[in-house]
Amino acid sequence: MGTEPWRVAFDEGRFVDAVVELVRARDHVSFVEIQNLFKGAGMETRGNVIMLLERNVVMWAGVSDEFADILDAVRLEQPRRVWPHPSSPLVYLIDGGLLKFPIAKRIPKAGYKEPHWLPMTLSPHP
Repeated sequence: MGTEPWRVAFDEGRFVDAVVELVRARDHVSFVEIQNLFKGAGMETRGNVIMLLERNVVMWAGVSDEFADILDAVRLEQPRRVWPHPSSPLVYLIDGGLLKFPIAKRIPKAGYKEPHWLPMTLSPHP
């Protein structure tokens, strides 16, 4: 059995492609799952960065600058190859990581006054 395509891209330093290949292979992938796999492949993924989707809406937290830059590049990539989808916090519990923020339900137009977490997975489907 050969090496998974995401790992080939990772080993070649094509980290955005690695995320895309991982999402294609597994369909819905949480940020903690990507973080754990990249850490296992040799990247320092843990840090103090909090990734915001918008004002006080947290996508994921506790990541390194490099890992945050990769996820931002995936999120902002055009043309888009993966799409974010709201998910249950249970997905993150199963994948081994939760954030200690209230869960975002309906995001106010002006944003939240305090940070709220919007659990998301990445999917190859819009």
